[in-house]
Amino acid sequence: MTTTMQYTGQLAIEVCCSCAISFAMPTDYQRRRRDDHELFYCPVGHPQHYTGATEVERLKRLNESAERRVRLAQQSERFYRDLARTERRSAAAHKGHVTRIRNLVAKGICPVAGCRRNFTNVREHMATQHPDFHTHEDGAS
Repeated sequence: MTTTMQYTGQLAIEVCCSCAISFAMPTDYQRRRRDDHELFYCPVGHPQHYTGATEVERLKRLNESAERRVRLAQQSERFYRDLARTERRSAAAHKGHVTRIRNLVAKGICPVAGCRRNFTNVREHMATQHPDFHTHEDGAS
């Protein structure tokens, strides 16, 4: 006596990775095993599972990688913006210091710390009294 079965679903053909027997499984079952990487068995009983990343897993990894790159870019942008702000403040402080010294010299006041004497000819005073004091303008004129 033969038993017949009528099946109206779709089957996917697989080949066992151990014994190379061909067998069929419902396509929705195959999809679930591809998604969850759980074990399934060939008709002989060899365990197997799908190892490749699914499209969802691949896209999730790509998304995480993109998010990580965005975070790093944002941190970099903040770092360089803060660095630029610090450099602008430092430049302004140096400019203020130079302006104070120039103003002192313009008034005939010695710019060396602790001296502050008034002179009508500051250049001559600097050359004779403070020969080791150098300004950025020395040698440029």
